[in-house]
Amino acid sequence: MGSLLMNNVRASRSLARFCLSIRFFDFDSKLNYNSTPGEPYEVFYLFTFLLGACAPVSPVLSPLDPPPAAEGPEIIQVIVKPVVTSGIKSEDEQKWGVDLSAYYTAFEVHIINKTNEEVIFEPTQARLVNGSGQVIQALDEKGTIRYYMNGGGETVVTLLPKSNAIIEAETKRILQARLKKATIAPGGQKEGLIFFKKVSPEHCKEIALELDVDVSESGERKEFSFPFSCENKS
Repeated sequence: MGSLLMNNVRASRSLARFCLSIRFFDFDSKLNYNSTPGEPYEVFYLFTFLLGACAPVSPVLSPLDPPPAAEGPEIIQVIVKPVVTSGIKSEDEQKWGVDLSAYYTAFEVHIINKTNEEVIFEPTQARLVNGSGQVIQALDEKGTIRYYMNGGGETVVTLLPKSNAIIEAETKRILQARLKKATIAPGGQKEGLIFFKKVSPEHCKEIALELDVDVSESGERKEFSFPFSCENKS
């Protein structure tokens, strides 16, 4: 898993460098009218396609601390993994069927209730807190779909727009994957995805995913924090 994550990081950074080179491409000199008929248009369409591939994606987040070890018979265990669908042969994209990194900063969350009481998890209370204290709340169901339909908040040049059938299929997959409010019985578990608006590279050097799990009977709230960074620590 670690080597795959690093491969995706390298692929994403290579694409970023390539996109930067396109930004400084001299279109006036390259697309001159001394070319053969039709050639300027072919080059223009090629770059239109490449610019679509250069649409900003969610930065790849790496954990700053190892996950806490599960101890004791009566605990609430929370396992968190950033979703990375950018890069080459992404396991996450194959698993979820959507290039989620193009639209969201997303996390796969797995909650295991090893206590003798019911616990409640409300995913919309999840939040990302960056180093400057800015708080980003998780998207609710309507916000998740709205953000997808809005292209992740980016204006993207695309050569072949998605068909209505593809949009319908992807929104269905996103809604099925999205973690919903759940009451988890003793010995039970729940897993799914939590979606946020894409975090910018300028605000992910230090960022923490914070989650709350409530114990039904006592009303006690268990708080969990998972620190991440988009900086390369290797």
